[in-house]
Amino acid sequence: MRLLLAVFSYILVLQATFADALPLNSLIKTKSGLIQGFVDKITNVVNFLGIPYAEPPIGALRFQTAVPVKPWSNVFNATTFGHASVQLPLPPLKEAIFHQGVLLDQSEDSLNLNIWTPNANSKKHAVMLYIHGGMGLTGAGSFPWHNGQNAVSQGDVVYVTINYRLNAFGWIHLSTVAPNDFPNTTNLAISDQLTALKWVYDNIAQFGGDPNKITLIGHSAGAMSVATLLSLPDARPYIRRVILESVPWTMQTPSGYSKDIASAFLGALNLTAETAKAVYNLDVQTILSTTESVMSSNTNFIDGLTPYALTIDGKQFSEASLQALANNPPHGIDIMHGINYDEFHFWTQTRPGFADTTEEQALAYFAQVFEQPQDAYNIFKNALPAGTPPYEIVNRMGTDVLFRAGTWQLVEQLAADGINAYTYQFNYRSNAFNNTLGACHEIISPFTRDNVAIYEQLGSTLPGFGALPTRADKEKLARNMVATWTSFAKTGNPNNKHIPKWAPYDSDNHNVMMFAYNSSGYDIGYDVMQSDPDAVLRNEWRRQLSYWLLSNLENLYDYEYTDFVTTAISDEDCYSC
Repeated sequence: MRLLLAVFSYILVLQATFADALPLNSLIKTKSGLIQGFVDKITNVVNFLGIPYAEPPIGALRFQTAVPVKPWSNVFNATTFGHASVQLPLPPLKEAIFHQGVLLDQSEDSLNLNIWTPNANSKKHAVMLYIHGGMGLTGAGSFPWHNGQNAVSQGDVVYVTINYRLNAFGWIHLSTVAPNDFPNTTNLAISDQLTALKWVYDNIAQFGGDPNKITLIGHSAGAMSVATLLSLPDARPYIRRVILESVPWTMQTPSGYSKDIASAFLGALNLTAETAKAVYNLDVQTILSTTESVMSSNTNFIDGLTPYALTIDGKQFSEASLQALANNPPHGIDIMHGINYDEFHFWTQTRPGFADTTEEQALAYFAQVFEQPQDAYNIFKNALPAGTPPYEIVNRMGTDVLFRAGTWQLVEQLAADGINAYTYQFNYRSNAFNNTLGACHEIISPFTRDNVAIYEQLGSTLPGFGALPTRADKEKLARNMVATWTSFAKTGNPNNKHIPKWAPYDSDNHNVMMFAYNSSGYDIGYDVMQSDPDAVLRNEWRRQLSYWLLSNLENLYDYEYTDFVTTAISDEDCYSC
């Protein structure tokens, strides 16, 4: 019997060793051990799901930096998704949109990744590694919108998604209050992501990928993570390109604020700096409930921000990512990034009474954001079409504060440093919820991997979601997006036969590719490159707005809610993606 097992094991190793000479085998030999995947019968894409890249962060490893996974001796069965990270429940609307009816199997033992690869080994494929968003609170690499099979089958790339620790498990910074017992407990989620990146770099060649062509992609909080990794000297050697989708540039907290949150977290558990080590023995639900209670009691941040975020700790990170990239430009790394036109609609448009917002309420909301709220409001009011209502001015101000202003700052800096960078704006204006969502935050995600069939499911099951583009138009836009994203991953140039010529961003022309421009409801619009489409506000940010905002940056995390915020903007439906 032992002889038979030995012969069988030898055959398995031979299969994995000589896979390069054959169509990609679903059994792969990696530095961590043998991994068994499967070939999808419909797409002919090889799936490897739930692969551990780090030791489970449990017991003594809870609230510690990620530890690379130890090699295993048996064949790892990678035919089903692994655990998702433990996370807070979403309100019903967000639950329907982002979990898409998937019941997540959650656990602290969640540091795993998924790989989709072409069923061929004739060449080394470009690798696209996606870091999901979720405001640092929710999400998983196994979500249907993140599935990489269609991107692989259409774009001939290798696609990877990862999990990382969320909420307090990934973003509570205990080093700020108990440095002796928790010397390395800051930015744990970043340590997870870096460990996953290194695992992919070390092993992806066995899956048909080229380790020297890794494109990091992130959306929202995931894009903030990608920008952070890009600023880290330890991460840059593993990165060839990055795609930043809707980066919330203000999602970085001063160390003093992080200390306040860590103290509040321990206090809610009846712990102090001296007794903090007791967190090792607490059950998961207690920690998760405390995470939520700290959020609920600490409503001192505007929509789109969270108390659980990267901290500028003065050690690993001594400055914000934008400043770090300016001081140490990422030469040799191609960059593509952009935003959705109506990002802030995600937080505001489904809330009762928001359309009745007055100018006075808008000014109260932004009083802690801009030093001169009335002047800032007037700048936006004058830049937008005459008669734009106050609630829509609030939406544009929120979009700029969280996303657009930082995007402009980065691309201007990249252009000045001579870095190859492309900028886009996604404009598909969904008519969901009576035409209120528009091109809101997250709406781009199904298109970049051609998972827009999820839209059809939502349209038939979610009340109020509204009409959808026709199948032909929907597939055309998705095809364009997949071709563009995968072309960039392969060459550093997003141009392809499906879109107009797209020139890199430069300081003279400020080129921006407008996807689904002039779209509405069933009309998908068209793609067009424009020169400086938002010149007025871009110049106002450079001239004055950024100074009013930056001088008040810490106030974004010390915000007392007004009646307007509690009734019109802030409710339980506060989670981002």
